[in-house]
Amino acid sequence: VYWNSACMNFTAEKWDALIRDMASLGQKYIVMCNCISAGRSVYDSSVAPKIEMVCPDPLETVMTACDRYGLKVFLSNDYYREVSFEDIFTPDHAKARFTVIEELAERYSHHPSFYGWYWAWEACIWPYFNEQFITYFNESTAFARRLTPNAKYLTAPYGTKTALCDAKFID
Repeated sequence: VYWNSACMNFTAEKWDALIRDMASLGQKYIVMCNCISAGRSVYDSSVAPKIEMVCPDPLETVMTACDRYGLKVFLSNDYYREVSFEDIFTPDHAKARFTVIEELAERYSHHPSFYGWYWAWEACIWPYFNEQFITYFNESTAFARRLTPNAKYLTAPYGTKTALCDAKFID
């Protein structure tokens, strides 16, 4: 669903124009939620096969355009395959997630536009933050910090409508 035909057929010039337009509207940040999604990657990865797109390296093209137009980019670390909730916490999944972080850091963190990481699995609040997700964030951040010590970290809460706003939640 995320791989629509228009984006699949963007040339490098169209990606550049899209980023230029975003910058002209005042956008400052881009969150690449899906560097890999449903088992297909937008860059050459050892973890997932590359999706065929008209632009040979759309992520490099976007990063270069963001350099040119002054946008800051968060890169995502996961979704390298479809998994169940429990699977994202297994050692095999963590190893692949760290490989994605290594690959992205090696290929793209040299860009001035590289600003940080987006931890793709959102922080579940049912009614408190799930300890497994806290571990996921802490492990992902510790690993990435060794490769990109100045990076910022971003995620999104999921299930905020179920949060129980009491002393335990605040703690």
